[in-house]
Amino acid sequence: MTRPIVANVLGMLLTLCGCASPQPGRDVAPVVEETSFEAQVQRTATCVLQPKMFLRGYFENPPRTDEGLVPSDALRTQYNVHVDVTDAGDHMLTVAPMGIPPTQHIFYWHGGAYVLGKMGLTDEDESIVRRLVDETQARVSYIDYPVAPEHNAATAFARLTDAYALALSNDDLPVAFVGESAGGGLALAFGQQLRDDGHSRAPTRMVLFSPWLDVSLANPDIDDMEAFDCLLDRETLQWTGAMWADDVDIDHPMVSPLLGDVDGLGRILVFVSLHELMLPDVLALAAKAESSDDVSVQVDAYPDLPHVWFKTDLPETEMAWATLRRFLRDP
Repeated sequence: MTRPIVANVLGMLLTLCGCASPQPGRDVAPVVEETSFEAQVQRTATCVLQPKMFLRGYFENPPRTDEGLVPSDALRTQYNVHVDVTDAGDHMLTVAPMGIPPTQHIFYWHGGAYVLGKMGLTDEDESIVRRLVDETQARVSYIDYPVAPEHNAATAFARLTDAYALALSNDDLPVAFVGESAGGGLALAFGQQLRDDGHSRAPTRMVLFSPWLDVSLANPDIDDMEAFDCLLDRETLQWTGAMWADDVDIDHPMVSPLLGDVDGLGRILVFVSLHELMLPDVLALAAKAESSDDVSVQVDAYPDLPHVWFKTDLPETEMAWATLRRFLRDP
């Protein structure tokens, strides 16, 4: 069966599942006009299986471990690797290239709806840390930050401040943040706090993949996206977002950085799918930056891809990594 025929079959399946791709109809041009065949297969499988139906059940009993961050033997052999533990007991992995002086210090903030964490170092996250080092020749730190329901945003931010200081104590390199999903929102929110505190090592560049920028997900434009996002369930995310906020107002920039001041945040690169829940708030962030000072937001939007698609093995993923490399390495 040829690829065009298979593509037509995939389109029919999406239509039957109610997930046929809409015309986004928003002021954003896609990076590519046509989705790769591999991405079409992946999106169709996701929409047929509807994993968002099982999201709440998974988040109600998130896996936990007490082992901390244990890097693989391969990582220890091929890179300079160090694991620190803060006074509060939060583990932090730092990886740097071997034999090459790092040019910057990147912090990678993992996602997981603010409830997935303290799971040890997953193969997926170690792979991302490794690739960030390879692509940028940077020192990369990964903080296993506190998550809900055991902790809330206010507690996490206090502990992150200590972990951040510990991570920066051994260098004077420029700092960049890379975050995905909830970690993208956390990166932006923590960057805002560092700016407000006048921190001398606040990030000057951020890369955000499918960032969750407002935990309320109240943007009315999200209404149009719900049927076409086969991975994320809006009500489930609002539930985990409320747990993360806890005593903090849901509109506070600590948990909803879209609603905070974006002046002075430097350069921000955002990757997002045209067919995921996070798109409307990403576009709102870009619009806000246009009327703000000392900040620029570049949105790279791709059609027909799932949330945090950069973790998957797709041609579009390689395009995104190439853009990230240029963004973080160019002067």
